[in-house]
Amino acid sequence: MIDVAKRLFDEIGNQRNLCSWNSMIGSLATHGKHNEALELYSQMLREGEKPDAVTFVGLLLACVHGGMVVKGQELFKSMEEVHKVSPKLEHYGCMIDLLGRVGKLEEACDLIKTMPMKPDAVVWGTLLGACSFHGNVEIYQFLDEIFRFTLSFSYFGVLLLMPGSVCVSAGTPAQLNEEDPPTGAEEGVWNFVHNNS
Repeated sequence: MIDVAKRLFDEIGNQRNLCSWNSMIGSLATHGKHNEALELYSQMLREGEKPDAVTFVGLLLACVHGGMVVKGQELFKSMEEVHKVSPKLEHYGCMIDLLGRVGKLEEACDLIKTMPMKPDAVVWGTLLGACSFHGNVEIYQFLDEIFRFTLSFSYFGVLLLMPGSVCVSAGTPAQLNEEDPPTGAEEGVWNFVHNNS
């Protein structure tokens, strides 16, 4: 089906707009055609179409699934410097995923520290999943500190879903009173990250 979509995309020619470019780039990125997604982006620029935030989500996904760290970093950097597109939470999430998949966990943590917005449960889950996959126990104190804060159900759920969690293997207890749901986890974890740069 992706080949049919690409054929239709090529057929509309000059009628293509930003939405169609973004749709095609994103589709190629999520169907294993990473290089084709990047090539299409180059064609898009040559034809004078300006990328937006959605464009870069597709491009970064192509880099994530293709394991192209350097290219991903170049694209992420070009967002603001070249195209004046401010990275959003989704773009940071893609970069955390990209770095985490190849074991660059310290770089992923450093990137989280530079985020202008607070990381959400998806970002934390991506980082924790990468730590679990790569067996990184050096980040234990960081995870332990998260548990020391009063966790919200969203964060607690993310941690529980991590297979072979570093926290669990380290035997760190997590207590939660269901009758009195805790609050303030985001502020606490966010402060912790910035205080431990």
